[in-house]
Amino acid sequence: MSGGRLLLVDDDPRATHFLRTVAEAAGHEVREINDPGEFERHYRDFEPVGIFLDVGMPEVDGLQILHWLGDLGSRAEITLISGRDSRQIDTAERLGASFGLRMTESLKKPIDVDLLRGHLAAHFSAHGAVAAGSEDLAAEILFEPVVDLTSGALAGLRALFDWQASEAADLAALEAVFGAFAGCRAAAPAFLLAPLPAALLSDLALPERVHELALAHHLPDDRIVLLVPTPPAGVEINAVVEVLSRLELKGINLCAGFPLFASGRLPSHRLPFSHGLLAGPTVAELAGNEAAGRVARHCHRLAADLGLSVLAAGVEDGATAQRLAELGCRQACGAYFGPAMAAEAVPGWLADRDDRAVAVAVAGAGGNSGRALSGRQREVLQRLAAGQSNKQIARDLRIGETTVKSHVKAIFAKLDVNNRSQATVAALRLGLVQ
Repeated sequence: MSGGRLLLVDDDPRATHFLRTVAEAAGHEVREINDPGEFERHYRDFEPVGIFLDVGMPEVDGLQILHWLGDLGSRAEITLISGRDSRQIDTAERLGASFGLRMTESLKKPIDVDLLRGHLAAHFSAHGAVAAGSEDLAAEILFEPVVDLTSGALAGLRALFDWQASEAADLAALEAVFGAFAGCRAAAPAFLLAPLPAALLSDLALPERVHELALAHHLPDDRIVLLVPTPPAGVEINAVVEVLSRLELKGINLCAGFPLFASGRLPSHRLPFSHGLLAGPTVAELAGNEAAGRVARHCHRLAADLGLSVLAAGVEDGATAQRLAELGCRQACGAYFGPAMAAEAVPGWLADRDDRAVAVAVAGAGGNSGRALSGRQREVLQRLAAGQSNKQIARDLRIGETTVKSHVKAIFAKLDVNNRSQATVAALRLGLVQ
């Protein structure tokens, strides 16, 4: 099915049958409603991109339906149809526009078949183009692993790509991300972190469209985390708040960078964010810059105040990963944990990966983890990684061999590894040894 979902509303079954025949031939998915009293139920269930609505129907007329759609904030394109006086349609069109609805040109009964085909092509073929465009965009999307800093296990995948300028491309990119993630999700049953396009931040139809894409790719809403950008100048903030609230009601998680929380552009305490993103120079300079450390600590205090889980991006080395773990950061991504890769490369990368060898809340991670290596354990680890036996380590450090064995056992536990080889790999990854 290349077209969009169309809802046909007319008390005359002959009219909806005609519309259905032409629309399905053009590749659209169609649902007919001959009892307008059933409209609300079908609309919520079907979530159409287009509605063909008869203006004059008994009991529930088209004007009542337009009013309901306006209150809902529907973004479906609405085509009015009627066999009555054109002034009635003109009035309904003006009313729909005053509600903020997307009104197309109307069609008068009896509808000419060629005119209907042209109308469908002009207004609804773009919805099919979203799916087609997503295939072209898929090759441009990369994923980087997000790692749990306590266990070293894969927590999720972060989508990396640039949004296109137009709304259609934005939707195509989002569909491409969902499709690519769904393709590798069997190998990586984790969450998806994807950036939300600023152009759609105030689009009240966005929550339904995101939910629709998730359903189409069999992705649970609660496994999706959308990264919210700073609203562009001129955007109505109340509309943004409404969109974000509706996304949360769908079960979708929301993430934002700490500069957005600090800017005051959005009422952070009233919004349902679940994650705070720590990135940029604060992460890049964290290991050796006290000023960056103060900023990171402030962000973690803000996260605690807002009830957020902190996710760090751009981690390049073990020292930074260790410092983040000490601060209480739960999840992180960056080159240190794995490369940015195409979706098809994710299963193979996971097959070669050992969680224990990349665990980061391990050696040297102090603070809340309780797993910090002592100074003596670090000395033992340095020699263990160099290939020395317990006897050699004992002689170098002038301690008993039994004591060395106790230190090695403790190191294995803190690194969550089972042997010397795994301990060496973990120590190298964490920057504990050179």
